[in-house]
This record gives sequence, structure tokens and C-alpha cells, in this order.
Amino acid sequence: MSVVVTEAIFEQEDVRKFKLRPLNLGPITQGQLMVRIDKFGVTSNNVSYLATGRSLRYFDFFPVSGEKPGQYGTMPVWGFGTVIKSLSPLVAEGERLWGYWPCASHCVLVPDPKRTTQASFVVRRDDLPADRLAYLTYSRVDKRALPTPSSPELEDHAMLLRGLWVTGFLLADYLAVKNNFSVAGSHPTKTVVIVSASSKTGYSLAFCLKQLAPTTEVIGLTSSRNKAFVQGTLKNLYDHVVTYQDIATQLPVRQGGCVIVDMAGDDDVTKKVYDRYGKGGVRQTVRVGASHWSSPTPTVASFRPPNSHFFFAPGWSQERVKAIGPKEFVDRQSAVWDATMRAAAGWIDVHTATGPEEVKNVVAKVIAGDYGAKDGFVAAFGEGSGVKL
Repeated sequence: MSVVVTEAIFEQEDVRKFKLRPLNLGPITQGQLMVRIDKFGVTSNNVSYLATGRSLRYFDFFPVSGEKPGQYGTMPVWGFGTVIKSLSPLVAEGERLWGYWPCASHCVLVPDPKRTTQASFVVRRDDLPADRLAYLTYSRVDKRALPTPSSPELEDHAMLLRGLWVTGFLLADYLAVKNNFSVAGSHPTKTVVIVSASSKTGYSLAFCLKQLAPTTEVIGLTSSRNKAFVQGTLKNLYDHVVTYQDIATQLPVRQGGCVIVDMAGDDDVTKKVYDRYGKGGVRQTVRVGASHWSSPTPTVASFRPPNSHFFFAPGWSQERVKAIGPKEFVDRQSAVWDATMRAAAGWIDVHTATGPEEVKNVVAKVIAGDYGAKDGFVAAFGEGSGVKL
């Protein structure tokens, strides 16, 4: 079985430049699956994958063939797919999968017989680091509660939030464990300052901190455009909300200092917080992503925060599974995930893009950051017409 695939490929030097191309895929061979990618979310998480495609090897998951080596990469996405042809005894045709896909209409997978269960299977990739297991695991949707919510009408919300939420949950868990935030009064630094508080990753982190470490003070930094949304819709998550331009005068300063979590990779904003808190006031800066592919020329030349490190969620996930066991790890996630979904369903506005041109438009829109805090985009290369964006 051969399929003409529609695939989006991005220039690695400037991912704002991308194109759609047809690609002949197949026929598949023994042990392989041909999967139709039914729909996927397009979020700031995907922009981070592109921005760090080389440094964190996200471009290596689905190598681009037929082009100059190193020129193009594809954008990994999270979503649902259906097995339309199987030459593997491990997975049946018609099975629905949740997982990590290329930004394309179809994909070929090879399940690892040694790591296939009734709930999921792993694709073997010896060329990738061992801590990438989460990206190589595909859930059999009908046989596992996560990430599908109990209500089918919330499936798109779950798809949009799940990848971002996992990062938020793991980061909240990391902060709680490393700083003893979950134990009242055990650590002098009990304040977390979240840069890009209106982002869905910021929302997920704030929500999970309230669940895992409720005594933590959470301060959200956001733009003037999104301040009303953060103060209104997300009012129960942030103890204080400050706009970027007001950091120097309105950001609360605590005697115990603070931890900065930078979702946007914006050194100018981070520098303002350091200046406000003074020498030694910022205990550490945790960098999570680079959701803004391009930004104005920095006013602070080459500022590199002291005590700064990059948080790599899959690495922490692997460490926690070893520490507390896989069942406890999943159980802790499940309880908080259900609560997050119930809350998020009330404010995420889902927009659907169907067909190559609409997918192209929505991807460009998200890379440019040209959307509101409430907007969530679900895309599919399949035939049909979706909502014009």
C-alpha cells in the first residue's frame, strides 16, 4: 500500500519559511504500520520544537528526505491517528493511536515487540537518546484513559493541552521536589515568577503548582493585551499579575527571593526581574522553551542569568519514574490532569483548520504568535473545509 503524503517542511535556519510538499510513502514492509494522522494540535509547544530543533534534536525524530541535508526539518506535533494498514501482528488495522507525529497527513511506524502492551507500544529508535522515550510511545486510545478525557466532546481540548500540560506538571513536580515547595515552611524561597503567564504551558504550571504545592506564591508576568485574561479567567491560579512594562515598579519582592520560570526565552524580561530583586534575590532561573521564534532586538545585550538552567521534561520524567515507580508516577499525573481538563474546558476556544492550505495558514499564525490566549488550533490535512482563520 502506497500513499501520497502531504508534508510540511521547515527551513532550519528560519522556520518561518516553510512549504508543503507531496511525498510518496510506502509500500510498507513486514512489521510496519501505515497511520493516517487524523488531527493534531498546533501550539507554542510546536514552535519550541522548531526553535530547538537542532540543539535538542527534534528534527531527528522525522528526518526529511529528498532535500539538501540539514536544510529542512519537520515540526513534530501531538495528536490522533488511525492505523489504515498493518503488517505487524502487534497492532491491528483500525486501531486509534495518540502520539507524536510529523506535521503530515500520514506516517509509518515500527512497533518494538519487546515494548508493546495492551495500552501502548514503543517505536525503537537506537539513534536517539534514551530520555526521549515519551516521544516514542504511542497510546492505544480505546484501551487507556490518558490522554482522552471521559467526555468525547473534550477530546480536542485534551489534544491541545496535553503536551503543554505534561511539561507544566513535570516542572511543578520538579520545583516541589528540588525546593521542598510541597512542604509548608520548609524552604525560604516560596515564590515562583512565571514569564508568559497567559500561555497554556504557564497555565498548566500554575495549575499544577496549586495542586502539588499549594503554599507556593505564584506571580504571573504577561503583556498588557493579556492582563485582563490572566486576572479574570485565570484569577484563581496567580496570586499577583504584573505586566512586563511594570516589573520595575509593581513586581512584589519577597525576602526569601524567587524562582523565575521563563516560558518565552526573553532575556529582557528576565533581566528586569533580576534588577527588581537585586543581587542574590533570584535563586534560580528555569528556562522551559522558546515560544517566541522572533522578538524585537534585545535592549540588554547578551544577558545570561546566573543560576540559570534549561528544564528538559523527558529527562525529569525518566528520573521520577525511577524514584517513585511507573504506577505512582502515572497515578499522580492522572488526578491532576482530570482537574486541569475540567477547568480548561471552560476557556479554551477551539478553532479547526482542515486541508493543506488551512493547515499552512494556522501554522504560520502560531509561529508568528498572532492569536489570543484563549485560542487553540486543531489541524488536519484530510479532505474537507474547516473554520477559516
